[in-house]
Amino acid sequence: MRRNSNRPRAKIAIALAIGTSLLWQAPTHAETSLPQSASLQDYHLGPNDRISLSVYGEDEISREYVISPTGMISVPLIGEVEAKGLTVEQLRGEIQRRLAAGFVNNPTISLMITGYRNFYILGEVGRPGEYAYTVGLTVTQAVAEAAGFTYRAAKRYVYIRHEGETEEKKVQLSPDMKVLPGDTIRFGERYF
Repeated sequence: MRRNSNRPRAKIAIALAIGTSLLWQAPTHAETSLPQSASLQDYHLGPNDRISLSVYGEDEISREYVISPTGMISVPLIGEVEAKGLTVEQLRGEIQRRLAAGFVNNPTISLMITGYRNFYILGEVGRPGEYAYTVGLTVTQAVAEAAGFTYRAAKRYVYIRHEGETEEKKVQLSPDMKVLPGDTIRFGERYF
């Protein structure tokens, strides 16, 4: 009698299909939903972000800066500048204003982010910890960087706390959910 070798594969495929359909159910009234379009458009700078400052004709000022834990950068000629909480455009304007106040005639400045602060992933993942942020990072990609889920992971929901917030929010996991620099992501343990 010949055994059907496809039967175990079929059982696995059915189990995966059921598990996937459970993973993407709509949130109930007790859950919070975050905008899926979280973006860096209005990004506010913070500690450990790296920025590149270029001032035309001023080579000693033009270089990369890392925002300190107190939220400051130290720019030659003008000293400490608070960067924390500002957008790139706001910081550019502040540096330009201060340089124009007696240091550089009509300063022409460009400023761009060259590196974002890290994000954190905790809980039921293979390697919880701190990871480098990349533009467009999703929660699914973050889990992959952290060596995937543990066998105990609750995969339907994720707890997210954006930098500057005091409490994490329970959010239904979706495939396009974005991570922002400084986010703390936590996966809880599932209960049977």
